[in-house]
Amino acid sequence: MRFAKIINTSLVAVAFLLGASPAANASTIIIDFNNYSVGSLVQAGNPYSGLVNIRAESTIFPEDLSPNIVTPGRIAIFPNPLHYSGGTPAVRTSVSAGPNAWDLDIEAEFLRGVTAFSADIYAGSFQTPFNYFGTDAQGNPFYGSLNIPSVSEPFFHVDILPSAGVSFRGFSFGTGDSVGGGEIALDNLILYGVPETGSVVLLGVGLFFMEILRRKSQKGLGIRSEAQSA
Repeated sequence: MRFAKIINTSLVAVAFLLGASPAANASTIIIDFNNYSVGSLVQAGNPYSGLVNIRAESTIFPEDLSPNIVTPGRIAIFPNPLHYSGGTPAVRTSVSAGPNAWDLDIEAEFLRGVTAFSADIYAGSFQTPFNYFGTDAQGNPFYGSLNIPSVSEPFFHVDILPSAGVSFRGFSFGTGDSVGGGEIALDNLILYGVPETGSVVLLGVGLFFMEILRRKSQKGLGIRSEAQSA
């Protein structure tokens, strides 16, 4: 009778977990950077909307082999006539023309895995690789990439669609050159299927109690077996 009660309790716990799973309580988050101060630095460790850790920076490699010059990017008003006639705040990093080689990089880390995401990317006259990563259904690392073409319009829209069992964790893109200047930018980042914090906590608590129930049921079976053999 006691064992049957444990089984029934386990089934209730399973039903609770299914109802409180992140998949059942997910949301879509839009980060357009319009609410962030123009001119503020974009550095790792300052998550946007508590969901995305963004790093943007330029690196200059001096010809005289002195230390590299690394400069954080900033939120800047970036022209985008396709959507905003007066420009829009966006994450931007740039470098002026000069004699030295340089790199521009923007990276985003999702603090919670998402099922899909989209973003507007600017890479100027450079063809730029866009790399994204996450984990598959088995928890193994997952990687993908595409090329951002050199475009005359300010932004190129990227859609990373759902893939079975994949939880996306972030992306990066950048470019480099040895002549002239350049700039890259990120805007209108949309995250799909973001698990709500409360759901993740409930899932963890539920799994903890299910493990306790499992151990109790195994112990109960052992006691009954010994009683029968006696």
